[in-house]
Amino acid sequence: MPSLLERAVLELGINVPISHILYTPSTVVILCLADGRKVPWDPAQAPAEMPMETDPSMPAADPVTTQPDDFTTVPGIGPAGATALQEAGYTTFEQLAAAGDTLKPLLNTYTLTKLRDYLYTHGYDAPPHRPN
Repeated sequence: MPSLLERAVLELGINVPISHILYTPSTVVILCLADGRKVPWDPAQAPAEMPMETDPSMPAADPVTTQPDDFTTVPGIGPAGATALQEAGYTTFEQLAAAGDTLKPLLNTYTLTKLRDYLYTHGYDAPPHRPN
């Protein structure tokens, strides 16, 4: 059986952290979300009867946008190499670290070695590339 808070999260479809809870004299509790919204919730009522409200004093949350990583920070990768990687579908260093040997057709041995060293020294899960 879920806890009261787990039930609120499930019923209301909350997908952001709850920063704190305000208790009212009635059975309604106010869930204060990390993005500034305040959601009243009465465990005795159905979720459709409890609309979400936005606190006008809080700034609106910015939409999450993912900017592609700048591959030109890697020694040996210039604008043309970065474009080739992006056109092949790679936009983040995490993707490059997971790509392994699939990068061989895109990069020469020197650049691949430099990339693997860069990924390894910057904390990505990729061991340094050492050609045979």
